[in-house]
Amino acid sequence: MPPQAGGFSAAHLAETGQRIMQKACYIIGWIALIFGVLCTLTLFLFPLGLYLLIFGLGLLILTAAESWRYKRHLENAGNFIPTDEKYFDEQTGQAMQVFYNPTTGQRDYRPVDQSQPPLGFH
Repeated sequence: MPPQAGGFSAAHLAETGQRIMQKACYIIGWIALIFGVLCTLTLFLFPLGLYLLIFGLGLLILTAAESWRYKRHLENAGNFIPTDEKYFDEQTGQAMQVFYNPTTGQRDYRPVDQSQPPLGFH
């Protein structure tokens, strides 16, 4: 994939955005949890405290679960093996090669390494 503005690929920018969003969710979750505990202990703001407590705890649990699920997905991403299947993508103008993950059965389409002459293309 050609680099985007600033020399970063779209995948790099998406990964960076995902990490920033994850950190923001953790920060907001902890702040809500702390204020929820403080408001609940005062008993005067009990309904608000209970809401913040549930919201903060839920946000922390869901963010951690999403992070764990995404990490598991990345562990399976490294098991792709190249196949002999290659084609020319007319939209990008690049030669593409098909990779296969025997564990999940998933197929991945990647640009052919330009340092090596592609097989089947002359």
